[in-house]
Amino acid sequence: MTELPPPDIMDRSGRVRRIALAFVLGSIAFAIAWAITNHLAKPDEINPSLYTSIHVDNAYKFVWYFSGGAFTGAFALTLAITNALAKRKWRRDRDVPPAKQIS
Repeated sequence: MTELPPPDIMDRSGRVRRIALAFVLGSIAFAIAWAITNHLAKPDEINPSLYTSIHVDNAYKFVWYFSGGAFTGAFALTLAITNALAKRKWRRDRDVPPAKQIS
């Protein structure tokens, strides 16, 4: 009826592995971005008597937004690259090799 194989419960295509790899690399990027931005903003060291709580909140927002952006960017980039490589491998395995020319 159809040329597609029936769906199976096992993940043989490696989707979960690619998502886990993207999550790990995104977490590493988050940790690096958090360390850098926390060192730059130093929200814990802001003297509340000189600044209002808005300044402290903005420093925390700076740290968390940039760290979250780094996680999202690294996750999306890693997932896009690994999906493209998997799709290329799937297409290569699916194609029939060309016949040799007889001379």
